[in-house]
This record gives sequence, C-alpha cells and structure tokens, in this order.
Amino acid sequence: ERFNTIINPSTGGPSTFGGIVITFGPSVDVRKTDIISVAKGTLRGLRADINATLPSVSDKMTRYHLQDVVERITRILEPK
Repeated sequence: ERFNTIINPSTGGPSTFGGIVITFGPSVDVRKTDIISVAKGTLRGLRADINATLPSVSDKMTRYHLQDVVERITRILEPK
C-alpha cells in the first residue's frame, strides 16, 4: 500500500487515524527523483519472482496469498 502511495500519489495521500494525519518520512516530491523508478522496478521484480514460484506452491493458503499479492502489485503498476 505504501508503494501505491509513492507510485500513484493522486490515489493515495496521508493516512489518517482518528482525524490525525500520519506521514512517513520527509516530504519529498517523488516525481523529481528516481524513487518511482526504483519502486516500480522493485514491484516488477517481486511480481516476476512470485509468478515463477507459484507453479511449485502446493499449500492452498500460500497460493491464495501469493496470487493476491500479484493482483495488488498489478493494480499499483497498472491503475485504471
């Protein structure tokens, strides 16, 4: 979810808890850095690793978890 906030800032934003705004780290305009490129590269690599591993996963709950993670990563990298 944090990667989504970095990669797609318009869909995210600061988290709130009881009306209190919570931010993580210093305020940085990520569009002027390589942070988005690194985050996307990390997610693409993770998704490829998970997809390569899925055929050998026999535990049903682990398979469900990994499939869900792949779907979440895809939504972050390919928002509608």
